[in-house]
Amino acid sequence: MSGQDFVSRLQEKFGDRITGMNLEAIDPWIEVAPDALLEVCTFLRDDADLRFDFLSCISGVDYFEADPKKVAKLEGGERLEVVYHLWSVMHKN
Repeated sequence: MSGQDFVSRLQEKFGDRITGMNLEAIDPWIEVAPDALLEVCTFLRDDADLRFDFLSCISGVDYFEADPKKVAKLEGGERLEVVYHLWSVMHKN
């Protein structure tokens, strides 16, 4: 499944709870609304075509100075994020 197909599938299922993405980055990423995290992660794990069944790393990131692009959409100017690195052992990606 291509990166764009993957993101399209997530956007179809979760709509605006997929709040950002960059498929061109060295490590492509998607951003999920905090209140949708459990539902999205459960879907990623349980969907037969995806099977993201391995959490290789979880990191907390403190942007000492808030990113102006992100501050515009956050209340209170939060600067903390949690980053999850997920893999599918079955699909080797």
